[in-house]
Amino acid sequence: MRALSSVLGFILLFIGNVSFAAFPESLSFNGDLRYRHESRQVEGQRYRPWNSFRVRFNALTKVNDTTEAKLQFTSGDGQPRGMNQKLSDGFSKKPFNISLAYIDWKPMAGGQVHAGKVPLPLYKPGNSDLIFDHDVTPEGVAVKYEMGSTWKPFFSAFNFWLKEDSGGDDAHLVGGQVGVKSEMGSHKMSLELARYSYLGAKGSAAFYSGYENNNTVSGGLYSFDYDINEVGFDYALSTAWGPLSLCGQYVFNSAIDTDNTGYYVGVGLGSTKNVGDFKFDLNYRHIEKDAAVGVFIDSDFAGGKTDSNGSKVRVAYKMAENSFFALSHFVNKNSVSTSNPSKFDKTMFDFWVTY
Repeated sequence: MRALSSVLGFILLFIGNVSFAAFPESLSFNGDLRYRHESRQVEGQRYRPWNSFRVRFNALTKVNDTTEAKLQFTSGDGQPRGMNQKLSDGFSKKPFNISLAYIDWKPMAGGQVHAGKVPLPLYKPGNSDLIFDHDVTPEGVAVKYEMGSTWKPFFSAFNFWLKEDSGGDDAHLVGGQVGVKSEMGSHKMSLELARYSYLGAKGSAAFYSGYENNNTVSGGLYSFDYDINEVGFDYALSTAWGPLSLCGQYVFNSAIDTDNTGYYVGVGLGSTKNVGDFKFDLNYRHIEKDAAVGVFIDSDFAGGKTDSNGSKVRVAYKMAENSFFALSHFVNKNSVSTSNPSKFDKTMFDFWVTY
């Protein structure tokens, strides 16, 4: 009921601030719906198959020539990096969450200010999810700017709230990114540098309760700070079979001296722009125990835990207009810093539509 009340409240707020004469032009909707079957085999555990769905429903209203208000409602249990809803519990009704709720202000050409529960204000080389799962939507304020035509310098800066503590210091994620993008004929490339500082991490409980995900803890509290530095690039070349792409990313946590690095490399071919198109992707990654904050990294790879490595291969196909299919397979290892790492294999079949 609380989720339904929140949805209705936001819709009424939007409508209350928009005249009915302008309603069709001022308010727009879109989204997608995905069905997933996945199977998982973790060493020492039984084979597990299950099914899930994901719903994303987006609403946008234009406030004036420079400002928009944006909302996203999603399925899932509300955790930071998941919108999937498992099929279970005797046909029970499933919850709906607010995943985005923010003001998008464009004070100048190329400039943006986001305030609220916002999308990540970062360029991800090769769409990497080494540090941040694609479903993570932080909370706070972000500034972005991009300029140029052939060569496009860009930067972003942000201050996000992780934990509010009425009896002590709040925990924040502050940082920024700088980089440049270029497009010359059939060639595209980008280079970026970023830093993410988790202020107040050491001595704090996990930023989402119970999800340490192999980070070092003592008594349930983080043992270290996390000052994560990142460098990444990607390159794409247009070919007769679609874009041929290459990407790389390296991260290290400068707050500590051991178990603090990670990297990601990937290749891709094709796109799913037109009906009948295929897209192939292959990546390999290695992330040490405290190279990143475990609660925010990709939730699918190695069960969403640090101290892991391995590969992922994915093939996607556009079967009809607004309709897609994908097959993904993970061959990973967990606890790779120990003398007895464990195998983690996972296969996902996805079917989704956009609207």
